[in-house]
Amino acid sequence: DLSSKYKIDPDLYVNVAKSYSVMKDWEMAIKYFELSMPNMATNWNVQFLYGVACANSRNCSHYLKSIESYSNAIIYMPDNIETNMKARLYVYRGSIYKRIGRLEEAVSDLKYALDNLQIGGYEKADALYNIACVYAMQNKVSEYNDIMAILESEEDDDTIDRIKRRLKEYAPNFK
Repeated sequence: DLSSKYKIDPDLYVNVAKSYSVMKDWEMAIKYFELSMPNMATNWNVQFLYGVACANSRNCSHYLKSIESYSNAIIYMPDNIETNMKARLYVYRGSIYKRIGRLEEAVSDLKYALDNLQIGGYEKADALYNIACVYAMQNKVSEYNDIMAILESEEDDDTIDRIKRRLKEYAPNFK
């Protein structure tokens, strides 16, 4: 192990992890983010990027790490963080809660994000996508229809199509 023999700057590990993330080699990105953690545990952005790598790995064994790192990013984010970036942290954590079936926690994070967005755009569409999927998983037809009505009023056909494509995966019994 190099780190036991040489003093390695934790930023080096982070930069290697970012490089693996760009190449979508999530397992290697996770490995290098983890090597950086003894020195980067309170760095909100490193925690956020580590959470993204864990989530994007689509490896169920990394989902709890993703939730933990998003939670740490929320704890350590600066007070002056851009409003939509703060919302993104909650959307991303809510989407992982959705994946592991912790639906009430998912709804809580996603509603928080929606209530705290400064402007629409990516974060709003992602939050609406995820909350519609959760409502379908919970078989909450009225709430699901309310979300779809918002998307239709905003003419967000991409998100509507994405929801419809994923419904069979997330909520196979939803009508």
